[in-house]
Amino acid sequence: MVKILTQDNCKNCELLKMFLKNGLGGSLDHKVEFIHKAEKPEEYAELVEKHSVMSTPFLVSDSGETLPLAVFDPMKAEKFISDN
Repeated sequence: MVKILTQDNCKNCELLKMFLKNGLGGSLDHKVEFIHKAEKPEEYAELVEKHSVMSTPFLVSDSGETLPLAVFDPMKAEKFISDN
């Protein structure tokens, strides 16, 4: 499972969501959980502190691996989610 940290007014967060839904047809939906700053503030804050998150979207695997995506790279995101 990969947690994807998102927030309002985040262009790359929206691009990632659209890529997962439209580009991949939702094929990885079962492997991701979105943690939106306004919807899950406590979990979001905990992950931000634990992983020193500086920007979103930010991906965190169950094993603790991370992938910051301040520069949107759909292929990196797909590989990270697929591998975790």
